[in-house]
Amino acid sequence: MNSEPIYFVSSCNDWLPVMMKTKRVLNLEKIQMAEAAPPSILQFDNINLTYANFVAPGPHYFYFVQGKNRVFLSPNYPTVRFKETNVFLNRVVIKPKIHEFESVFTLKEGLEDEELFLIDHSVFAKYEVEQMPQRTRLLRKCFDTDISFGKLSRVCKNNEAEM
Repeated sequence: MNSEPIYFVSSCNDWLPVMMKTKRVLNLEKIQMAEAAPPSILQFDNINLTYANFVAPGPHYFYFVQGKNRVFLSPNYPTVRFKETNVFLNRVVIKPKIHEFESVFTLKEGLEDEELFLIDHSVFAKYEVEQMPQRTRLLRKCFDTDISFGKLSRVCKNNEAEM
């Protein structure tokens, strides 16, 4: 077996080579350098190489490179001609993740449906509670700064002597 690393090259990462790693190596990288590796690390696969990342929906083309002389394709994915050229690559089609969110409700009034966003059912619900004291002071300071640049205080008089 060749000991040179294998790189994944794909349209999903702008054709930049990414070194593939085993699950054991990926888990070892999570451990701090000063810490000893736990014995459970040996249970992770150290043979099969992995590439995992968020990938946009749609078709993506890829191939593998090992060293300077070996370029190869995976037998587990379809091999297709790349954009009407004489280059053959593997192709994978990523389907969009479609699911319904619990924070969107449909209200029916007459003939139209209206979607309603509820903050207490969203990812911002916890943010509102945790950040409110710090955020309120910051928002007040931002508001006062914005008002100081406006003409409103020069147009609207506050005390009765100026009116």
